Amino acid sequence: MDVMLVDDDMLILDDMETIVDWGQLGLRIVCRCTNGREAFSRFRQYKPDIIIADISMPVMDGIEFSRQVLKEAPETKIILLTSYSKFEYARAAIDLGVVKFILKHELDTELLTEVLSEVKSSITGRRRQDEASDGTYLTELLAGKHDVQADSYPYNGIPVYLICVYKRKPLAVFGTEQEPDFRMDAVSVREDSGFVLLWQERDRIYYFYADRAYQIYEKEKLLDRMSEAFLLQDARLQAVVSGTILDGPGMLREYGRIHSYIDTLSYWRQEPVVSADGVSAPKRQTDSQALGEFARSVYSRNYREAWERFPELEEQMRARRDIGMFHELRILLAPFYHGEPVLCYDTDSFFAQAKWILEEISREPVQEYSMKVAKAIELIKKKCRTDVSLEAVAAELDISPDYLGRLFKKETGKKFSEYTAEYRMNIARTMLETGNYKIYEVADYLGYNSSQYFSMVFRKYNRISPSDCLKP
Repeated sequence: MDVMLVDDDMLILDDMETIVDWGQLGLRIVCRCTNGREAFSRFRQYKPDIIIADISMPVMDGIEFSRQVLKEAPETKIILLTSYSKFEYARAAIDLGVVKFILKHELDTELLTEVLSEVKSSITGRRRQDEASDGTYLTELLAGKHDVQADSYPYNGIPVYLICVYKRKPLAVFGTEQEPDFRMDAVSVREDSGFVLLWQERDRIYYFYADRAYQIYEKEKLLDRMSEAFLLQDARLQAVVSGTILDGPGMLREYGRIHSYIDTLSYWRQEPVVSADGVSAPKRQTDSQALGEFARSVYSRNYREAWERFPELEEQMRARRDIGMFHELRILLAPFYHGEPVLCYDTDSFFAQAKWILEEISREPVQEYSMKVAKAIELIKKKCRTDVSLEAVAAELDISPDYLGRLFKKETGKKFSEYTAEYRMNIARTMLETGNYKIYEVADYLGYNSSQYFSMVFRKYNRISPSDCLKP
């Protein structure tokens, strides 16, 4: 903070400058003046936070000087120096807003340090209140510009709530590779609602609410107040409120929770204003056996089988709420959709779209095979990630390899090795066409130790190289 010293006595000016460790107090002397008129001119130049001035000075005394300063900058803190004979002037200064008086004959290091510390603390407290009122402190806190210790937090136990208004992103997009525009427009908020804007990002706006009257004891009351205050006319907009915040660490914790969990809230909570309480972090681990079996059916182009497996997969996905599973399923099905772009904002619309796609592609006829051949095909599909052999499958069916080979060729029209390789190459081509896998990743997935050998087999059955299937 900046300090101005004003006195017509140079010895007093020198004493004040030397008897206090200004740097230790976090203060800096920006100028010294010897009369009120000069001081007022320099005041406009330096805009000091604190002024120490003598009451009795030539040209313009301390009372008139204080009057002009406080008229122009009421937040300035003025300390007046006086003597016994001039103490009656102090009464006039009280009405102006002068904060302290010091008798000149009592001026020493201890007293001046005490007064300056008290005035500085007052300025700091006022600034924190101002920052609390307009959200400046919280904005800077969340940007890492403040210590989160309790003594620097301006709300002193007042319940505070962080609110984020955001444009809901779709759970999945079919029919386009371009991400929709999620830029936020202005959000209408009632001026008398008490909700204060912190900052706006591309797809979300942060507000806060300080419950200074301690009137909100139940979260439902705050949600009702938000519903009244935020005029969310766009159906894609949603507002989420944090838990009760009582200190700086709590603010950082709730901000991180809201920032991380918005996807989960968006996909599974449809009310326009919701609470983040009780919402778990979104999962992104795709380790589902049901999804794996469904993917094998799709990659092998056995769409009727995929359709039959889907109810079990849907039930598991609704129960687990694993974001990764939804993303993986979209990747599997997106290549089969060629209509107008469809944005699925929630799980119900997502599953409805997935069922429609599956129903369309599962209408191809299913070839009927004998029990032995059907079982052999099932084993091929289950073991597609290994180099499954005729001998191994025949052993599991308890028949001779020669008999299985003849029966398989008779019913499918293909040798066992040809059918197996073609099946695996169908999987490889579908995976590559999604654009989400590299050639060596697909080769490794299907159990090929050499990408070069995999590419040779791929060209034999697909008449193109694996790189031709990759999206540019």
